[in-house]
Amino acid sequence: ILPEDRFDIRERLRAIREGNAQPSVFRLLSPSGRQFWVRASSRPNIENGQYTGIQGVLTDITALKVTEESLKASEGHYRGIYANAPMGIFHSAPEGTLIDANSAVAQIFGYDSPNDILESVNREGGTPALYAEPEKRADFIRQVGESGGWKSFEHRFRKKDGSLFVGTLTFRLYENPDGNPELEGFIVDNTENRKAQALIAASEQRYRNVFASASDAMLVTDPDSGAILDANRAALALYQYTREEFSHLKYPDLAAPAPGEGPTPPGDFVPSTYHRKKDGTGFPVEVTESTYPRKNRTICISSVRDITCRK
Repeated sequence: ILPEDRFDIRERLRAIREGNAQPSVFRLLSPSGRQFWVRASSRPNIENGQYTGIQGVLTDITALKVTEESLKASEGHYRGIYANAPMGIFHSAPEGTLIDANSAVAQIFGYDSPNDILESVNREGGTPALYAEPEKRADFIRQVGESGGWKSFEHRFRKKDGSLFVGTLTFRLYENPDGNPELEGFIVDNTENRKAQALIAASEQRYRNVFASASDAMLVTDPDSGAILDANRAALALYQYTREEFSHLKYPDLAAPAPGEGPTPPGDFVPSTYHRKKDGTGFPVEVTESTYPRKNRTICISSVRDITCRK
């Protein structure tokens, strides 16, 4: 028996003689040095009313112990993820009792800790107290039950201090090991996302205003294909194309040879100092280009100025 697993043999023998010894689990060391787990079950041997010895069974439970340790490690890993996840994770009963919540849930709702939100919310009648419109919770649960899976809802929720925020609630309905229905899911505070979306929308509107009102012709193109994605009013007036006609052109289509030069070979594109209008009229240009990331691709914005007056 490994030293750290050893027990008081006299106490063990006394318990066996009295018939109340519980099975014991310990590690043994084989002659080859291999450690393995065993369960020892013992009982007194009584003959003619007399104690004559001990009967015992040793069972090798090494595989079981390895499985138990793996399960404990897995549960610990899950618990670590649950406790430290950046999004709120919760379990609740359909009637409203908040069963469990991680630190992110407490933080989102303005509580000091998971225990704080559990105690406070359940004292106030359960999770409906977290809803700005508690009556909608039942409808959310009904929809989830009908779907048989996960569903997401955007809703206004109430923090500990009474302030409201918009969050996305995603949850499902399932049966716990006891056969009782429970809700498990996630909640995310959309406040920062909405602020970011508002800033992006405002930035895009400013860009649109500058783009539309610029005195120089401005073209938005795909730098890979050369396709013209957009054109401002000044570009429509300069080139005499409609926006629809521009959408069928590529930026190289606007290039024209300088006076005295031959035409550009088909399929080739070199920076040109002359562009042509819809009617074929060529004119000298000064072009400034910049590239910008936009969503999942890069775009090129070209500012084109007619410099005929300089020639």
